[in-house]
Amino acid sequence: MLKKTAIVVINNTYHSEMFKSLNWISGDALVYCDSNVATDIQCDKIDIPEIISLKRGIFTRLSAVKRVRNMILNQTKGLHVYSIIMGSDKELFNQLLMSIYPNAKVSLFDEGIGYYRSVQKWSRLRNLIYKLLSKCLLGVKIEYVQPLGSHRLVNEIYIRRYDLLSFIREDVRYKYLHVTSSKGPCMEFNNSILLLLPWDLNDKRYVLKVVKTISIILKNCKENIELKPHPSDNHDWSTLLFESDDHRVKVLRREVRAESLCFDSYRYVINFRSSSILDYLFNGGGAYIFTVSLDHRHVEDNIYPNMVHYMNEDRIREYINLGNQKYHEFVQRRKSDLY
Repeated sequence: MLKKTAIVVINNTYHSEMFKSLNWISGDALVYCDSNVATDIQCDKIDIPEIISLKRGIFTRLSAVKRVRNMILNQTKGLHVYSIIMGSDKELFNQLLMSIYPNAKVSLFDEGIGYYRSVQKWSRLRNLIYKLLSKCLLGVKIEYVQPLGSHRLVNEIYIRRYDLLSFIREDVRYKYLHVTSSKGPCMEFNNSILLLLPWDLNDKRYVLKVVKTISIILKNCKENIELKPHPSDNHDWSTLLFESDDHRVKVLRREVRAESLCFDSYRYVINFRSSSILDYLFNGGGAYIFTVSLDHRHVEDNIYPNMVHYMNEDRIREYINLGNQKYHEFVQRRKSDLY
């Protein structure tokens, strides 16, 4: 008789923290975890294999996918996989897992802004092309998933704000995801500017745009700036910003989770459509947060506050003035508390 087993996929540190806080992993679950994620979850864990880049040749890609598929089958031999739980249906490994067990119940949890995006104009056509080409070249259907949660094998999604979804499927069950913060109240105001850097900086043009944004901020304010790189960002920001020769810029360790920072303690927070501020926004924060767009796709205007294009120096200066107002209000409250 086959052993009933649920498979859990941890693709990043945020997934690990979410599974721990939600207590969703049973003792008999099989966990696939990214090798770069340090987790103390107590159960059987297997490193997610590195699937070769799709930039390689056809035969190399085909053999890599077949190798990973056979590895999954061997690791789950003798198991009845009845459930797959993960934070994203986009990653290639996650899609391979779903294709191997198409009858398993696939549950996703809200990992960030990818679930709230609108369907792009060409998404359905791209999805059709992806499925046709991947079936021919790789022997398995790989979908173009946009937004997150749109893969055909997904059954249910745990979401924080159903009312803010731009894409809703009739064949998927949506459940409320309650996320509690472990942060205590902010005890001090550090008078710095927090800049949450974006994750998708493989394009050199985006890096130059971020550097341009930082230079505009430095030009228009006197405060210190703390840069928080995304965990998957491998750029050396100290080197990139060296030409500015500005002692006000401090680069935080990328291993530090942005969600653990006390956003209220900063003069203001600048983000590039970061998922790390969603819990804060969904719980009523955001008065002194503004969002920088590196392009003209403002598909999340109903979620992110104070959207501004990265080249709009006048608007950036306006939000800096709002941050100054916040600081003066804080000083006045502190004085009234003392007297």
